[in-house]
Amino acid sequence: MARSKTPDGNRPGDCRPSDRPERTLYTDLTRYAGHLAVNPGEWEPRHQNAKGTMDASIIMPYFVYGPALQGFVDAFFETSDFADLRYLDTLEERGIEASHLGFASVDVGHADLELIRAHITTAVRQDRFREGLLGTLAGNGSLDRRPLRLKELDRR
Repeated sequence: MARSKTPDGNRPGDCRPSDRPERTLYTDLTRYAGHLAVNPGEWEPRHQNAKGTMDASIIMPYFVYGPALQGFVDAFFETSDFADLRYLDTLEERGIEASHLGFASVDVGHADLELIRAHITTAVRQDRFREGLLGTLAGNGSLDRRPLRLKELDRR
């Protein structure tokens, strides 16, 4: 009698526990580590009526996230207790500017969990006020360093 397959295509018992991917506290976020810089998204035009007619429309570009960046943002909002609600205070206490300049100035390789949470929260929140910021941070690789560091911290 054939055994049924699991959702990952393996038969139950085919994998030893050590072969299975380890699920950690922040797996939903860290799965995007190393993938955010690949196709972070693109600007698309949006026609907006200036005077209520199509003849008077203006083009307002907006940023559409690529699949990995969209998945990362969705995971950020779905991962309970990850967002640092005091992110501005956290950065201020450490003397870090709450901007893309402060984001670029930090040596992420030595950052602790609190700082990584504050940085990711800052980037996601500031993208709401500065359209395309996440795409810029993802495209230049600086956003990717945060989930990579989070992955290291999450394994401890």
